Amino acid sequence: MKIKFVLFAVFFITTILFSTANTAWADFSFDEIKMVGTEYSTLEQIYFDMDETPWLYLKLPESPFGGPLGDLNITFSSWESPEEMTYTMSGGLSLDRENWLTLPYWDDIKTHGRWDVNAKYIGLAGIGCGHTSFTVTPEPWAMVLMAIGGIPIAANLYRKRKRT
Repeated sequence: MKIKFVLFAVFFITTILFSTANTAWADFSFDEIKMVGTEYSTLEQIYFDMDETPWLYLKLPESPFGGPLGDLNITFSSWESPEEMTYTMSGGLSLDRENWLTLPYWDDIKTHGRWDVNAKYIGLAGIGCGHTSFTVTPEPWAMVLMAIGGIPIAANLYRKRKRT
């Protein structure tokens, strides 16, 4: 029990120090950082429809330490919306090199446009950061319906200009 408490205390203190440090302080970067369409997927996806949920896939470097706690880590991510609102997500304590994160309240905040995602990790493999982005686009049918709705407006404007 004491070892778990000590590990938790070390990670808590490191987390506080890491969150206040500049990203230039990071020694390492992720082996992979990309957006994917579902949890446990590693297939990169950079465009999402409004009805899809983006997932951040993070693969940490291999730790030089072996054993059951060799890949112990904590991951964090901040998602910046097109309106420049920032949302933060923590992956919590993990023993896996691969982590998938998404915003649990995505359906409440999703908006179309370019999203920027910054991620950081602290673990026995080191401390690092990375960046990726993705774009949320309106559904194709919404764009088709908008175009169909615009045809009568364009026709009226054409007729008005033709009369004058």
